[in-house]
Amino acid sequence: MDRGYWDNYWLGSGHLTPSNEYDIAEICLNGHVSNDSTKVNPSECKPFCDECGEKTITKCQNCSNDIRGYKINTNYNYSYKAPAYCINCGLPFPWIAKKLEAALELADLTDDFDDKDKEILSKNLNDLVRDTPRTQVAAIQFKKLVYRLEPHFIEGFKSILYNVLSDPVNKMIW
Repeated sequence: MDRGYWDNYWLGSGHLTPSNEYDIAEICLNGHVSNDSTKVNPSECKPFCDECGEKTITKCQNCSNDIRGYKINTNYNYSYKAPAYCINCGLPFPWIAKKLEAALELADLTDDFDDKDKEILSKNLNDLVRDTPRTQVAAIQFKKLVYRLEPHFIEGFKSILYNVLSDPVNKMIW
């Protein structure tokens, strides 16, 4: 059904506020979006993810503010992506922290990284998932480190990080 119809229905019934407001998203702790519009589509809410079985959340676990979901009354189709950071407290959501931890764990599995390489990787991972002045430098350093590895390690890093990196960073690295 046309999302505009539901936006108007819910706006008219007082469930949502005017056009520049956002709905609340429901996302599992691993970052799978289960519902980008919990107010408009409450029947689609699930206590656990149907992709991985992890618990779903609608609020930041640090500050308890709602996770921003679908933008109400948009006149175009777009694909909702789980946010990386809370817009209220600035901390990463659990799925970002898990991805960064998994990347560091993978780095520990290779014999090709010494302690200095792991330190550089750790420092750069945080800048890869943020849009900062250091993001491009971090992407170059990351690529320089990772492309020394065997192909299965490169694929492992790509599998872990691809969905949390921006499109320009992905194009630069992979």
